[in-house]
Amino acid sequence: IQAAFNAAANGACILPAGTYLVSASLLYPGKIKIIGVGDGNSGTVIKVKTGTALTTPVLCSSDWYNNATTCGNPVAISDIKIDGNNATSGLSAYGFVAMNFWSSFENISISNVAGDGFLFTAHSRNGTHITNTCVEPRIRGIQVRTSGGHGIHIKDDANPLNSCTDGFLEDCIVTGNGLKGIFIEMGPGWLVAGNHVYG
Repeated sequence: IQAAFNAAANGACILPAGTYLVSASLLYPGKIKIIGVGDGNSGTVIKVKTGTALTTPVLCSSDWYNNATTCGNPVAISDIKIDGNNATSGLSAYGFVAMNFWSSFENISISNVAGDGFLFTAHSRNGTHITNTCVEPRIRGIQVRTSGGHGIHIKDDANPLNSCTDGFLEDCIVTGNGLKGIFIEMGPGWLVAGNHVYG
């Protein structure tokens, strides 16, 4: 899968229906479309292999993972299910981490991870705030069911600037999380609507 993502940079990677077992983080580059088959359990499922104890995200921006000082280029990722399979460990074992501007994340289901379910962040993996902005994300139809951290987390401490602004967070379902259901640290310009948070 990683080789397919790398080869699809500046293009599209279509993941057919099926369960893809992983034992390490999958890193997506900027300027990519990743399209799965959104059909619940029988669609495109990225699942952590039993016994892995993964301590890093299941799927994440390569810029975030490699501690880039600026955010990644636009991406469009849709119609996949991420299943941590209770085989992740620690609050850094996120389900999905995004650090991209002008991007869309739609119809993504995340479950059974130890950290945040969906993290959109202005901080690279080592915690350093990026020097530019990752504005105008479209986060729609995300489902997070059972995470040890926040369900959906927009992380931005505004130091040195407000970076995660002017986004859309709509029609998401969040339940069964260890911390907050939806946690937006930096909210200027955000539209937050139609979300269902419970449990």
